[in-house]
Formats: sequence, C-alpha cells, structure tokens
Amino acid sequence: MLSLMDVAALLLTLCAVFGWANYKFLPLSRSVGLLVMSVATSAVLLGLNALFPKHRLFALLTDTLRQIDFIAIIPSQ
Repeated sequence: MLSLMDVAALLLTLCAVFGWANYKFLPLSRSVGLLVMSVATSAVLLGLNALFPKHRLFALLTDTLRQIDFIAIIPSQ
C-alpha cells in the first residue's frame, strides 16, 4: 500500500517532469501546458486500464486514494 507521502512524491515528480517537458518542447504557458499534459496522461492511463481490465494495473494507487477523506481535507465555506 502506498503511503500519502508516496502519492505526494509521485505527483510532485510528475509535475516537475511535465513542467520541464513543457519548457523544452511546448510553446505553451506553464498552467496550460501542465493541464494539457495531465489530460493526455489521464487519457493514456484510462486507455491502458480499458485494454487490460483483468490486470488491475492501478489497484494499489486506487486503494490508497480511496482511503483519503477528501471532505475532511477540503474546508467547506
């Protein structure tokens, strides 16, 4: 099982890699470039999950994210 720190480190690393790739290869602003690459990565991951549904490729990450109580984390107005 991934810890919350592992998930945070993974997301931070992905943001850094996407930011570098945007700076080097794409002529987009930072926020738009990160958004486009995040959507593309999500589409690829969903496609992999649809191609190989029996393998449960992202079961560990999914189980970890289901343990987070997002209502308690995000303050209400």
